[in-house]
Amino acid sequence: MKNFFNSPQVRQDKNARTLSYFCTKDVVAITKEIIKQLLEESKKNGDCDIRLSLHKRPSEEFHNMIILQNKGNYYRPHKHEKKVEAYQLIEGKMAVFVFDESGSVKESTILSPEKNFIYRIPSNTWHISIPITKYVIFNEAKPGPFLGKDDSSFADWAPDSSNLNEGKKYFAALLGKILVEK
Repeated sequence: MKNFFNSPQVRQDKNARTLSYFCTKDVVAITKEIIKQLLEESKKNGDCDIRLSLHKRPSEEFHNMIILQNKGNYYRPHKHEKKVEAYQLIEGKMAVFVFDESGSVKESTILSPEKNFIYRIPSNTWHISIPITKYVIFNEAKPGPFLGKDDSSFADWAPDSSNLNEGKKYFAALLGKILVEK
């Protein structure tokens, strides 16, 4: 198969924080070969996180994204005030945490393609996903449009995204709790 990421079927989003692509067609089928190429694209770019948006543009009313996240990166807990979010695991394992307003864990689970592989998070709910395998690939679905900096609120009770060492300690503490409980 021709390299999907160098084809007219996608265009790179040069404005994104991570390596990201938008599909250019309305009907999109994601094959195992495309998932394999997503992983290769990440490796080719220094094992970076990567997002393939199945929608054409940020302004669309519904967003489906195939996301590859690498273990060891820090993602700050956040919430979407008016957006429900759902994950469907494709490859790897990922821990998901839901928090109360003060940052205490209300719920946690481990997602994998073999067991708990779909997880829905209500709107206005603090949450975070953490890869627990070398990488995780999942489908994230939520309403659009993308609202830029207003799309997510970030938890002030968790380390800032710019502080990677503190973020990794925070993740290790969370993962220590879930791996003992599950």
